[in-house]
Amino acid sequence: MFSEPTYIVLDIPSPVAEKVQLIRSWFDAERAELPVEITLAGSSGLGRIAENENNEKVFRILTDMASRIEPFKSSFERVERFPGTEIFYFSVSAPEKFIEIHKRIASSGIKFNPTAYPVYKPHCTLKLFSESAEQEIRDLLNTAPLNSDFLLNTMSVYELRDGTSPKQLFSVKLGTSVS
Repeated sequence: MFSEPTYIVLDIPSPVAEKVQLIRSWFDAERAELPVEITLAGSSGLGRIAENENNEKVFRILTDMASRIEPFKSSFERVERFPGTEIFYFSVSAPEKFIEIHKRIASSGIKFNPTAYPVYKPHCTLKLFSESAEQEIRDLLNTAPLNSDFLLNTMSVYELRDGTSPKQLFSVKLGTSVS
């Protein structure tokens, strides 16, 4: 059972993760230290993992799935904003691979809560919710993309207490065969 909001993600590795945390510290210090990741389930497209879902079942499904996904490279493109929100994020290059993994998770048999954002948009959040002044919005939208490719090779499950206290419940390397 999952007692707190729980998400499935691809972890962004160092040193790119630290660069994102630095940008977050300028615009959303409260969330600057959250894991830097691209959410696969728990945001847009799929809601968070259902509270009554079995932990071991989820981890077993994700282990099997991860064994069939090879690590892949991506990069951040530009800062965008979800319409009608205060959520700013880096968009990703070649979103097709993320969408493919998202679809696999959606059809995996894992139960999810509903989401207010039914269309999946792979992204890395920079700022959430707090109201932005016009200059801050311009600064965010003009933030230069990080000129670094990164290798995505780890899928994780995080529980997020009170919006700022993450706990990693599970992690698996992509392309790791199941014994």
